[in-house]
Amino acid sequence: MWRKSVAIFFLLLFVACIAQTPNPFALADTKWELVSITENGATKTPVPGATVTLNFARDNKVSGNAGCNSYNGAYEAQGEILKIGTLAVTAMACLENDKMEMEAAFLTALQDAQLFEKRGNELTITFANGNGKLNFTKGQ
Repeated sequence: MWRKSVAIFFLLLFVACIAQTPNPFALADTKWELVSITENGATKTPVPGATVTLNFARDNKVSGNAGCNSYNGAYEAQGEILKIGTLAVTAMACLENDKMEMEAAFLTALQDAQLFEKRGNELTITFANGNGKLNFTKGQ
């Protein structure tokens, strides 16, 4: 009886440890498309004709299109915490000023990433000390 109780205890302890261990690959090999940016209560959506993407690779690289320019860099995900490193961005100028404004807002918010929550086909990244969010849907 004692051995069985000890075995059950260690089995439950093992399962509890697995359940609480952050999944380092939670974002790896995923692609996302921006739905909106919410900051200080104001929501912006991508300019029509501009697709803003965010791709996470297994090797901790992040890349995508910010609406006009492409970008890439490094990321770290630990549990719910997300850190995006300095991004390299191409230097093309868009003719539409609103595209450039949206792109600047997106890139700034992305570099201020603090937390992420992934639920099915939705990804939310919280930035700027909780004052804003990037909302994504699963990309292709």
